[in-house]
Amino acid sequence: MADRRTILVVDDDRPVRTLVARFLGKTYDIREAEDGEEAWAIIQSEDTAPDLVITDIRMPRTDGVTLLARIREEYPDIGVVMMSGTDTVSAAVRTMRLGAVDYVVKPFPSLDELAIIVERYFERQSVEHTLAEYVRLHREMTTHLKVRTFLCVDVVGSGRMKDGQDPFLVQFSFAEYHRYVQTTVESHNGAVHSTAGDGVMCLFPSAQDAVDAGIALYGALPDFNRETNRLAAPFTLRGGAHTGPVVIDEAGRVSEMFSAALDITGHLQKQAEPDRFEISHETWNAISNADCFAATGREVDGVDVYRYSPE
Repeated sequence: MADRRTILVVDDDRPVRTLVARFLGKTYDIREAEDGEEAWAIIQSEDTAPDLVITDIRMPRTDGVTLLARIREEYPDIGVVMMSGTDTVSAAVRTMRLGAVDYVVKPFPSLDELAIIVERYFERQSVEHTLAEYVRLHREMTTHLKVRTFLCVDVVGSGRMKDGQDPFLVQFSFAEYHRYVQTTVESHNGAVHSTAGDGVMCLFPSAQDAVDAGIALYGALPDFNRETNRLAAPFTLRGGAHTGPVVIDEAGRVSEMFSAALDITGHLQKQAEPDRFEISHETWNAISNADCFAATGREVDGVDVYRYSPE
């Protein structure tokens, strides 16, 4: 199977090598070598290095201790279990200090003992890899974690606006609407993050920029309807803004996996009343014109909502 671990068994005693290979071969893919020199050649020549090496200590040409030292220096991700017919504490301590993951004495009282050593090593390795990936991901997230503000606007009743209208005028008016939103957003240091139907999600470096863009969109909408919209019905917006942490990659893109702020903004916009611009408490708390927004008494995803109400 493709996900089977590979073990290289190294021993100049063929019967011992064959016994270990057959026993562990039920669970793992096995390679064999008769001494450290052949084992080292296999490690360097194989397309995929073994996951674990089980080696005798005393062998001709290159012994197990020398092989262990080479592996630890050039292939530190490969684990090494030492075997020896010498039952001495000093031999075990020496090889463990050199980086062996465990030590087993020959002749084996039970091959189950070796199987347990191997199984525990792979379990420990799996946990360590998972932890390392978690640490890497956490470091990457905290490195690229930024506070940003999303602004989402959508056209209320866009389907009814298009019914019975000239398709060319519909296409023209909605294209101009999207241009109107993009131009307004960009003039307030923002950028269009994504679109879905007639909804537009925008990203801003600050809450103030997002709120100023939202106010500008609503404020100039009557002029847009009067001067640019070619449909019988006026454009009416439903919008929301929320500020929160997001993970941004090296290219400046927001990671969809770690963007609860984006989700909250979308829910805020969907639950806003027609012709209303509503913002979250996090956004309200970060702007200088907060007095232009009144508390609604509602929550969206546990976030207090404020509505634009200029005096």
